Amino acid sequence: MSSSVQIWSVGHSNHSIERFVELLKGAEIEQIVDVRSQPFSKYTPHFNSAPLELSLTRAGIAYIFMGDSLGGRPPEVSMYDQEGHVLYGEMAKSERLREGILTLTTVSSTKRTAMMCSEESPLDCHRRLLITRVLSEGIEVVHLRSDGSQIKDSDFAAMSDALEQPTLFAVEEVKQWRSIRPVLRSTGPDAFSGH
Repeated sequence: MSSSVQIWSVGHSNHSIERFVELLKGAEIEQIVDVRSQPFSKYTPHFNSAPLELSLTRAGIAYIFMGDSLGGRPPEVSMYDQEGHVLYGEMAKSERLREGILTLTTVSSTKRTAMMCSEESPLDCHRRLLITRVLSEGIEVVHLRSDGSQIKDSDFAAMSDALEQPTLFAVEEVKQWRSIRPVLRSTGPDAFSGH
């Protein structure tokens, strides 16, 4: 069964802009949807939103910023746990994320689109851990890796599941749906008191 819409997923990592454009061209990507909450990089400033958009436009690739609706760091403190992890279950309920998903799906139906964040590995990024999980059935996500290889999320998920160790006595642990790493800078009591 073929999917009605395919969406690619890519991390800019520490590539040069030339290598990144080459990677996108190799996968015939026509449009980037930037899903970084903060579209800036201290280590790779060519991926700051303005120079990135300019470079992509020159290469014939459209650029859309959607980090305000699809970013992995929501502004509401209520969407973080006490350790500073993002609570993806809370984000998934938000109107902002649902509207972002609808827009992503719509723009992806007209052009070959990749959602972009900074992490190369989809294992560590909200592109896979949140957005891919929330996308509707019938939408296939394909992860574009730094070497140019492509892997469907369904195949990636099967490989990941096979690598996980069974828990003691095969008892399934209940895992909270949240970011892998804490991302809220201040996680002391004041961070959650509204001050």
